[in-house]
Amino acid sequence: MVTDHRSAHIVREAEVLAIDPDERAAELAGELVEGKHQVRAAFDQMTCSGDAATAEADAALAAERRMENGEWRKSTGGPCAPAVERGPRQVVARRELYRRLLEAGERLAAVAERIWYAVVKEG
Repeated sequence: MVTDHRSAHIVREAEVLAIDPDERAAELAGELVEGKHQVRAAFDQMTCSGDAATAEADAALAAERRMENGEWRKSTGGPCAPAVERGPRQVVARRELYRRLLEAGERLAAVAERIWYAVVKEG
């Protein structure tokens, strides 16, 4: 699946950047995993029930929105703010990690939206 491949890249980039995931990255990754499970469930439901498939797709979209909303809320004063404690390299590396996680969430949302399209098209 797209997110499995993307997740492997995120892990490799974190290793190259020599940055350990923090609580914020773990929250983003958790939402990504939840959305991924819901997309898989939506695919499983597509041949049985369009309503169930779209409900699962909606849940995946909600997980991606939580990623975006949580990122916005925390970026106003969260771990990126205290550059004095970490140093500029750490701040930039963390921001890159968050950006990659959010991009994976956007890709997941695109798949969930396509599930909706497929159900409507076939309905």
